[in-house]
Amino acid sequence: MSLEAIAYSVVVELAVAKTRSKLPLLSHALHAQVLAWIALADANLAKQLHMAQVSPLSISPLRGKSPKRDIKAGDRVYFRVGILASPYAQALLSGIEQWGDRALTLNNHPFQIVSVLTLPGSHILAGATPYALLHQTQAVTTLTLAFQSPTSFKQGNNNIQPLPLPELVFGGLQRRWNAFAPEALRFERIEWHGWVSAYTLKTHRLTIKNSTQIGAQGQISYEFRDPVQAKRAAILAQFAFFAGVGRKTALGMGQCQSLST
Repeated sequence: MSLEAIAYSVVVELAVAKTRSKLPLLSHALHAQVLAWIALADANLAKQLHMAQVSPLSISPLRGKSPKRDIKAGDRVYFRVGILASPYAQALLSGIEQWGDRALTLNNHPFQIVSVLTLPGSHILAGATPYALLHQTQAVTTLTLAFQSPTSFKQGNNNIQPLPLPELVFGGLQRRWNAFAPEALRFERIEWHGWVSAYTLKTHRLTIKNSTQIGAQGQISYEFRDPVQAKRAAILAQFAFFAGVGRKTALGMGQCQSLST
């Protein structure tokens, strides 16, 4: 199996260097810093990343370990980077290592790197899974996804759809899967025929630089009568944790986890 045929989830823990009244999400700044780390290790790979039609990255907003509003100096926060091919994961880790103990300033907010977690068990969101193992995921009758940051989709000509319809969710995930999975595991194009069986969703806003994005957060359940589609949807639901769902996944949107077993 190719070393590139692995999906990764890297958690970067930071210490807050200055007391604040509210934890900023810093989505655009985190994206810029991840690209800077990759460029530090491999400038050519960073250029390829800029040119990529399908992004191999999903990056969460900055998260705290508690719901408290006041963030004090020394408090720990973290963000997660989903990576869909090994070269980018290796470059990211190498770039962070080269960065060393230097202070980290994200949009004028100072932090210090505490740890970089990649191994399963080191953090609930850290780990790596081969595409071949994801492909063995078994179909389930009802498939539930939790959207943990605003999620939206391009639909038609420049239209933005915040409702996670089955064909938008799984069609988009399939395109990203086919861009990075080994050729033998890629899926042929299909017309999705699932339906929504339950949901608890609300629209939320996420500010990315000077732009406000609106998307859905919460849980939604899907069902597929066709056993082939049910199997494929289950695989892609597990893949969504690494890939993200919908638009601007490298800028904090579309963070997703499958709640199905």
